[in-house]
Amino acid sequence: MFELSQLPPPRRGAGAGYYPDPLGSGRARWWDGTAWTSTVGPKVEADAPLDRPLDPPTKVCPRCAVQSETFAPACPNCGRTYGRASAWQIIAIAVGSLVLLVGGCGACVALVDEELDRNAITDEEFDSVRRGTTRAEVEARFGEPFETFRDGRLDCVSYGDESGFLDLSFYDFCFRNGRLAYKDAY
Repeated sequence: MFELSQLPPPRRGAGAGYYPDPLGSGRARWWDGTAWTSTVGPKVEADAPLDRPLDPPTKVCPRCAVQSETFAPACPNCGRTYGRASAWQIIAIAVGSLVLLVGGCGACVALVDEELDRNAITDEEFDSVRRGTTRAEVEARFGEPFETFRDGRLDCVSYGDESGFLDLSFYDFCFRNGRLAYKDAY
């Protein structure tokens, strides 16, 4: 098993800091001055020099406005986390997400139901199709299928059941050499 302690330093006498990961992860890894640690940091450019530590980004605290060059997640002056959302921001995001989710789901359901209605047939129509009927005859009679697919050597088309709102029942007609060989309702 490979251990980080077996990896050479970024350079002789290298001080503690984030250096490009010697394992090639595309991120920085913390060198504590004597050995590589398991702490992985920010992403690094592919051509970043392996022997130079990364410069820490400049961050401004949202609470006390102190500007610091640091990799730390919190302000060294007041301890507040950088970029942390307030309770009101979190509530606003949650409510907005819920509205989008409900509205989006409603729109998707309406679109699927509309598509199924457009490609729907009745039980009687399904029962009236006999073996040997051509695919062209089925599609001329019922219109474009909801779905086409292959089942082994059979070419199949599927129509929805127009009996109810999203009951998700389907009628499949499967053809061999262009003629109905098999049909199924589910």
